[in-house]
Amino acid sequence: MTNVEAIVKGSLGRLFLVATISPLVLSTSTLVIGTNGSNQSRARVAGHDLLKIVKVPMPVAFDPALVIFEDSAGLFWLGTAFGLYSYNEGTQVWLNRSTAFDEARAIWAVSAIAEDRSGRIWVRYGLTCEIAFYEKGNWKHGDELYPHRTGSLGRVLIGGKNGKLWFVSTAGLIAYDGHRWDGPFTPPQECIRGYDALGPTPSGRRAQFAGADGIRTNETPPAWTSQAWSGAEDLDGNVWLTADRAIWRFEVATRKWRIYPNSVLGVEGFWVTADGYGGVWFLSAKGLVKYYKPGDRWTTYELAERLHLQSPVSMAVYVDQPGRVILGTLAGNFILDEKTGETSEVITHQGWGNQAGPAPAHVTRLDISAVARDRQGRIWIACGDELLVVKQ
Repeated sequence: MTNVEAIVKGSLGRLFLVATISPLVLSTSTLVIGTNGSNQSRARVAGHDLLKIVKVPMPVAFDPALVIFEDSAGLFWLGTAFGLYSYNEGTQVWLNRSTAFDEARAIWAVSAIAEDRSGRIWVRYGLTCEIAFYEKGNWKHGDELYPHRTGSLGRVLIGGKNGKLWFVSTAGLIAYDGHRWDGPFTPPQECIRGYDALGPTPSGRRAQFAGADGIRTNETPPAWTSQAWSGAEDLDGNVWLTADRAIWRFEVATRKWRIYPNSVLGVEGFWVTADGYGGVWFLSAKGLVKYYKPGDRWTTYELAERLHLQSPVSMAVYVDQPGRVILGTLAGNFILDEKTGETSEVITHQGWGNQAGPAPAHVTRLDISAVARDRQGRIWIACGDELLVVKQ
């Protein structure tokens, strides 16, 4: 139920339509998933028929997936905090893809995976958010393919439609389709000045870019690029970037930029994802914030206090159908009804078969860490040491 709806004037003079959905009503819909039952085809996961369970081998099992990606050849890639792995569904073979340049520069802390039109696999990895690509069995730094005259490549990797990729370089926003680079695209000076005027970053941090040799560059990039943390391409092909002070939107067709101050929306500048129904989702101190283009509308879902989540809220977010969101959090797994703001809990257990009802106290609870849809329309859910493949 929407109990607060108001026009809020941002610090840059822009008007936003903001809706806050609160309080949430937490209902319980216990759902048990396991691997011991003899009739797994009848099991359901978050309202979807379970097709199969892929067991994740050691040591991957102790390293929950942060991102799941299927390439054009049907190979699945799992990015984790400690490495990068691939899974061949046909042969059921797992490979460790973490060994990259040398022992000191392995692929780890993988937060984004994408593929260009030439079949190269690109990843964003490490605490400094470096960019690398995989080609002909070898990893190379992104700057080896990138025209250096426009700055060092890094910070943000976005997998767009039809193999088009987006990056944030020290010079601005860059597009690449596997054959041609386009950009950089930069906001007008009045937008950049407006961003700078929003004040210091919450933590006072200033990120650095890493060059092709792995050594941080001596460049001093503008704040709006060095403070960018994540990005997404929406259903219309527009690019969204989160940064320490504000959210940026680049409208590709018109080449226009818009800025939305974090302080107005209560957004944390770390994470963004776009669903397949026109919505764009952001983390906030209280839960989630959704942008919906009709009416330039923003809606806040206050989840943190109700679900006992820490701030900023850490979760996997996947919209499996309009108005219905699967949430994987450190406090459990939930289904969010966008219209009412109600949540129902989804409980997954290891080794409990396919029975419904509460599991024994000794059974381990598994939390959803990543969700993705494959090229066949199936949904892959990373849950502890299992990948649950369900029917859409």
